[in-house]
Amino acid sequence: MSRTSKSSKVSAQIEVSVHKDHLRKLSKTRRPLAAVEELVWNSLDADADRVEVVIDKNLWGGVYRIAVVDDGDGMSPDKALEVFERLGGSWKQNVDVTAKGRRLHGKEGKGRFAAFSLGATVVWDSVALRTAGKYTSCRIESTDMRIDQFLVTGDRTRSSLQSHSGTKVTISDVPESVHGLVGEDAITAMHDKFALYLLQYPSVRLIYNNELIEPSAAIAAIHTCAVSIVVDGETHEAEIDIVEWKRKGPRGIYLCDSEGFSIQDVGVGVNTHNRRITAHVKSKAFEELRATGGLSVGDLHPVVRGFLSQTRKAIVDYHDTTAKAVAAERVQEWRKEQVYPFTAPPKTAKQTAQQEAFVVVANEVEEHVPEVRRQGLKAKRLLFRLLRDAIERGPDHIRAMLSQVLDLTEAQHDDLAERLDKTSLGEAVLDAKDKQSKKSKKAKKTTASEKQPVAP
Repeated sequence: MSRTSKSSKVSAQIEVSVHKDHLRKLSKTRRPLAAVEELVWNSLDADADRVEVVIDKNLWGGVYRIAVVDDGDGMSPDKALEVFERLGGSWKQNVDVTAKGRRLHGKEGKGRFAAFSLGATVVWDSVALRTAGKYTSCRIESTDMRIDQFLVTGDRTRSSLQSHSGTKVTISDVPESVHGLVGEDAITAMHDKFALYLLQYPSVRLIYNNELIEPSAAIAAIHTCAVSIVVDGETHEAEIDIVEWKRKGPRGIYLCDSEGFSIQDVGVGVNTHNRRITAHVKSKAFEELRATGGLSVGDLHPVVRGFLSQTRKAIVDYHDTTAKAVAAERVQEWRKEQVYPFTAPPKTAKQTAQQEAFVVVANEVEEHVPEVRRQGLKAKRLLFRLLRDAIERGPDHIRAMLSQVLDLTEAQHDDLAERLDKTSLGEAVLDAKDKQSKKSKKAKKTTASEKQPVAP
């Protein structure tokens, strides 16, 4: 390390005491958005109340610069020297919460290297409060070619023109391979990642590409329940938050620490029928399993298997309890979109049965035919009318229509058939079969009695 220091000025070229290949491995992420999320978590761990992600695009629509700006604690030059000189040994390892009482997300000091997966050049500009009314500032610069070296410059005493602390991370020289940072999917992913945190700490504001990330815009409902399991005579407890989302997206079960931070995720494992539901299982047991390596075997571990079983049961119970109300809400949405093919409320039992069956089938179509959403309301309106016509013409026409529209697995087909049987239409079909059967038996009985010879 080379340092120069004249009074309050600081200038130092520092080298991370870890092999460069290991740092390059840390800088690679599966998704560019995951790197942005890591930088946001760093801001939140610094007690920021406002975090903004700025995506700058060129004339051709490509991303050329990314910035994450916060009003957190910031870094003094001396703290920057300490933090960037080593990997691990983060100050976060010695504490569980921030000065404002928030739960810390990361503790290994690896998050900053994720920035290099977004661009070749990364600059941190930071301001920190030194004493009342006096601030220190610093700049940290590096490139992916010299990922193990950082240039730190700063001023231990700066003017109070800027009256607040904070950090701005700027990533430039963004390659074309970086994608998925703009659009509806990116916004949905940011809601997924931070909605529960924002609910827990409502004073925090997160802005992503000019859009405020609001939990109320993403979450339709939260249902909380407590469960416990006994494994080898030991009782383990957990709290499950079942979250129903307004936006389409992935479903899953998230195994979390006791504060709700996800440690591992697995498939939801049950059919939620076009309703996006996630379950967040909070337990100290998962913290212990992470420490001992027990989570690596997944549901082969009896504690994980037991909690997954309880969680899936809770999801099914929640789904079944709320299904009727959700169906009514979906009909209202279709009415607003002017795609609902029934113009009047049902007046007869037959019409009620048909409209109930339509909701079941239309939900399945929306889930398994993504083209319905992509092609717009006109195509959706036409398809819904065809579904209505098939339902009105009878079960055989429903099956024929679905075989043309849906590409269901055998299990999905059986599940749909079972749910249709639970509607009034299914009951009506069964009633019709019963009536026809009784009518046939009566006709046969009458014919048989007519053929019987009259006793002399």
